[in-house]
Amino acid sequence: MGKGVTVIGSPQRPLAPDTVGPGFDEPTFLRAISTKAGTAKAHRFQNLYQHLNEELLHHAWRSLNKKGAPGVDKVTIA
Repeated sequence: MGKGVTVIGSPQRPLAPDTVGPGFDEPTFLRAISTKAGTAKAHRFQNLYQHLNEELLHHAWRSLNKKGAPGVDKVTIA
């Protein structure tokens, strides 16, 4: 694999549990992706689509600020 390529899973080692610690309801792989994206601006991720599922979309919906201002597309939560 080339430099700067992210591999989410490894057959040699088991994956960490999806949630860790009290008060954390965000899956750990999302925190890892967020950290990597914030610290390595030139890094390019591969195949993040495989992590999209109904549970993740529900988590994202619950995390939205329901009182936030409309975006540039003028779409509100309603």
